[in-house]
Amino acid sequence: MKILGLIAVKQNSNRFPGKNLHEIDGAPMFWHNVQALLDSDYIDDVYVATDSDFIKKYCLDRDVPIVCRGPNTSIDEQPIFDILKFAYFAIHNDYDMVVTILPNTVGHNTGDVNRCVKLMQSTGCREVRSFDKDGRETGIIGLHREVLLWQYNISAYLGCIITSGREIHYKHEF
Repeated sequence: MKILGLIAVKQNSNRFPGKNLHEIDGAPMFWHNVQALLDSDYIDDVYVATDSDFIKKYCLDRDVPIVCRGPNTSIDEQPIFDILKFAYFAIHNDYDMVVTILPNTVGHNTGDVNRCVKLMQSTGCREVRSFDKDGRETGIIGLHREVLLWQYNISAYLGCIITSGREIHYKHEF
């Protein structure tokens, strides 16, 4: 099974300007999630889809390929599913599965990524999402290729993993 790790990160954020570039332990917030994908034994390739020149350079300096997000995939209310689908088809490789971590999440690690993949492989789930112990989404999404090819949006939470990650929307949430 060939698996793509994909982070969709845009330059701007209305609620917390510069959020995705906010530095945590010497690296931008989004990079910690890229690193979790890079360190996974299951992920074959990792890409970052972005509209930011800074993020493009940051990734390319670390040998992580990028997909350029145009204006139609960088608007504030653009559904993540549309961005993942755009990036998947822009890469021009076939993958059986895509694992993404929202760039505005903190606290995820390679073990979380591995659990997502293992759940999909062992159960045949076409979609997996991550949640915290209180039922709030925490930003990891696993999708089988067929979901990207045939569905117009994510239909249901067919599988879930519990993580200690959390989404950040405002600066005071750090």
